Amino acid sequence: MYYQRDIYRVYYDEMRPEYAQFKNEYIYAFTWEDPREDAKILNLTSKDTVLAITSAGDNILAYAALPDPPHRIHGVDLNPAQGHLMELKLAAFKSLTREEVWKLFGIGKIEDFRELLLTKLAPHVSSNALQYWYDKGPKTFDINGAGIYNTGFSKWALRIARVVFKVCGISDDVEELCQAKTFSQQKKIWDDHIKPTLFNPLISKLLVGNPLFLWKALGVPANQAAMMGNSVIQYVVDTFDPIISKYMISTDNYFYYLTLMGRYAKDNCPAYLTKDAYKKFTSQNSPLDNIRLHTDFLNDVFNRITKHSLTVAVIMDHMDWFSEDGTDADDEITALFHALAPVGF
Repeated sequence: MYYQRDIYRVYYDEMRPEYAQFKNEYIYAFTWEDPREDAKILNLTSKDTVLAITSAGDNILAYAALPDPPHRIHGVDLNPAQGHLMELKLAAFKSLTREEVWKLFGIGKIEDFRELLLTKLAPHVSSNALQYWYDKGPKTFDINGAGIYNTGFSKWALRIARVVFKVCGISDDVEELCQAKTFSQQKKIWDDHIKPTLFNPLISKLLVGNPLFLWKALGVPANQAAMMGNSVIQYVVDTFDPIISKYMISTDNYFYYLTLMGRYAKDNCPAYLTKDAYKKFTSQNSPLDNIRLHTDFLNDVFNRITKHSLTVAVIMDHMDWFSEDGTDADDEITALFHALAPVGF
């Protein structure tokens, strides 16, 4: 009854008090970290067993889409709703056409979501995920709404950005930036129109200099923002400028394309939404079957899985959440040492 046809999700007690802090909502509807950089550094193969933060699931699916995907991929996230989102993506590849998958997660909206859920997706999600999407799915994927990428805490980044663009009269410039064909054209639009608007004193104070915005929109904890102090605005400027010079937003940087446009483009999207990935995921020996989702603390998962079974652990920046005395870090290092193979990292 819980698993139905698939066993991606490790059973968890939904009444656990630690889950209440998330208020039954995921933080991230999309993943910011670039899995292409992971692939360059990690050199993952079928000999690997990987553990990563689930988040929106994009990077876990990117690992599964590699030419020689890992033997096992563990996704860990304490927020049950992040697991529900990941389950929905897995179920989509189990039961939908490529065009339906694209509508759900490329465009972010689709006709008659609840009917699709009950007639196709339902057998491939756990009972908890089914209940979640039966309730929230129709509004999330409403064909006349803003789409899934306008949900979760991360929606505030997109919403506020759109308001700023509209009020400041640069909406057309933003769209032109996302259609630019050359670096010189892209940089000119950025330098002449968008950058001066985003980083004028008033907008900077309201957005990038605002701890509430940094947390609610971008997931930057208050203590981390405090460490940057008055340099936070310069930090953001120094982050954006190289991106404009190094990556074409229109064809190569799907993260900022999504943030600016509210959807992906078929030639500028995460690996899991490509034609090759769909073919791989829907094959007889699908690498998706090697994914396990844990709704738990990392330490609990490290201690639960087979000793020395992990070859790679991608735990990103979750240590922002650790206590100031460092005892949590000590505990996690010990648990991680238990789980990692001698050659693991």
